[in-house]
Amino acid sequence: MLKKISYYWIVLKFLQKRTVRFLKNLLFRQNDFEKEIEKENFILKNAAQRLGIQVKDWDGGMLELQHQGKTTYIKGNTTEIESAISHKIAGDKYLVAKILKKNNLPVPRCECFTLASIDQAIHYFIQIKQPVVVKPRRGTSGGTGVTAGISNLKDFRRSFYEASLFDKYILVEEFVPGENIRLLILEDQLLSAVKRIPAYIKGDGRSSIKKLIKETNRQREHATSFPKLWPILINNDLHLTLKRQKLSLRTVLP
Repeated sequence: MLKKISYYWIVLKFLQKRTVRFLKNLLFRQNDFEKEIEKENFILKNAAQRLGIQVKDWDGGMLELQHQGKTTYIKGNTTEIESAISHKIAGDKYLVAKILKKNNLPVPRCECFTLASIDQAIHYFIQIKQPVVVKPRRGTSGGTGVTAGISNLKDFRRSFYEASLFDKYILVEEFVPGENIRLLILEDQLLSAVKRIPAYIKGDGRSSIKKLIKETNRQREHATSFPKLWPILINNDLHLTLKRQKLSLRTVLP
């Protein structure tokens, strides 16, 4: 009984700590999101005007576009082209995987669990016999709650609990190494492809990794470039990434 109580106490303290960090990050992102909408709208308005499209700027970041008797509305990355159900599907990673698989597209193996079914999740992890990704089923924008490349049970448990902070349902997914490329397709035509490069730091022979991250985040916070670069979060995924390279936040890089 003592062992069980101690175990749950550790889990509770872990979740409390992560909750505080989550709320701080959420506040940062909300403030920057409003600024990013303004920058996006500035670019959209300039592009529309070059094409002879009339633009009306509504409150709350909404744009109204008129051309040849037709009207459409845009807010951020949301347009009238996508249906409400398509947004719901895109936000549900497990449902997306099932739909893609049904249409004969290759997807990593994955299963969905809850905190109550963590024993089944552990069994599934052991069965896969290769590194996995643990993440919330929904709400993973900016890598929230996502931990990749997990290869041992201790790290799996910790990542599972962290993911549960962000959604009731947690995905355990086969880890597929490679490049991350985002495609923009409209009416079966590829309009653009963006290679997403993970955040990184460069050593100076004096500063610890933690200090370098802090300085990098300071530069990102005050940068005027677009699109916005989010801060490097000191989270579970970062700790495991350092651990795999036999590094820690205290390490001084040459």
